[in-house]
Amino acid sequence: MNRGFKYYFDEALTASAKTIYKNKCFFRFILYSIAEFFGRLLIVFNLHFNLSAVRQGYVARKCNMLNFSSSFKDTGKRASVWTYLLTVCLQALIAFAGLVVICAAASAFGGIGYGISKLVNYEKYEIFVLLFTAPFVPLCAVYMLIAFLIFSPTAYIIANNAGISAGEAIASCFRTMLGKGKGAVFAVYLVSGLLRLLYFTAVGTGGYFLLTEVVPSNMFAFVLVIWIIASLLLYLTFAPVLTLATRVFKERLFEDIVLDPVTAVRLNEKVNVKECCGKVLTSVTAENLQTLFECAEDPCGILEKAEKKSQIFILPDGKKKNIKRLSEPSPATERAELNPREQQIQVEKTQPVMPKADPIVSTQESV
Repeated sequence: MNRGFKYYFDEALTASAKTIYKNKCFFRFILYSIAEFFGRLLIVFNLHFNLSAVRQGYVARKCNMLNFSSSFKDTGKRASVWTYLLTVCLQALIAFAGLVVICAAASAFGGIGYGISKLVNYEKYEIFVLLFTAPFVPLCAVYMLIAFLIFSPTAYIIANNAGISAGEAIASCFRTMLGKGKGAVFAVYLVSGLLRLLYFTAVGTGGYFLLTEVVPSNMFAFVLVIWIIASLLLYLTFAPVLTLATRVFKERLFEDIVLDPVTAVRLNEKVNVKECCGKVLTSVTAENLQTLFECAEDPCGILEKAEKKSQIFILPDGKKKNIKRLSEPSPATERAELNPREQQIQVEKTQPVMPKADPIVSTQESV
């Protein structure tokens, strides 16, 4: 269930601020960010840091803590890393196939523009080709953005489903993000990016005004260095909160909306269904409770059969014997008019007579 951008963003900012400032994890996050920067430059560790970001968001939200051991827990397992790598490669191929289709359509429309320019004897055919192919440029950008949003839960799915395959991970991404969730993920990246952009715009504008209008020319270099250092230090005071809040936001959002095996078990773990329409609840059917009810074409008829069966006892010799159902108790006003002896007789009449059998009596179904 998608609770809305405001709910997730407020919760993420609160958890991130408590982790960074209240629990004094600021320098830990700075060290982690430096290690992440150099690790991602090596490309090999990109997958590990993507998986650790999921764990980091979870620990920050639940415990308001941050450390290397908890962030990289279970992220170095061979199965999860290779599954993640294969999933990313397949997703890249899917996205590339879509780009090929868009480029082929753009080429076809460009050919149409070229043909029209020849029909009208226009010398600058490039204008017609450009007019017919230009709309495909923003289309490619929108397509890549949608592909990025659809595949954004990949790290979360791999991190929380140890035995999942690449195909199942891709299918879970499509099932989840083709519904609700794309807007929230896009909004958190947009808000985080806009806040950073506004800060650097303000710093650049203020620095330009300060250096050109206030500072004398002989102090230009010194003031410029001081301004850059002060701007970076100020940026470091809120940038870690935004970065960690984005990770907490995505982890919390995906926990609510991702349709994967772990989520199915988590949502159904408190559903105490023992039997329905003769179909027993197993670990397979637990992942999709809807399958337990699809066989009931006539629920009323099934209930009537179950009611009839509940009135039969199986005796030791295999014979069936019907028993009377409990009659409805008489209203309290009628019972009040009887004396205690008459009330006792009335109660004995309403109680069913149980059949006599051996000490061990097997029943088909309990009442």
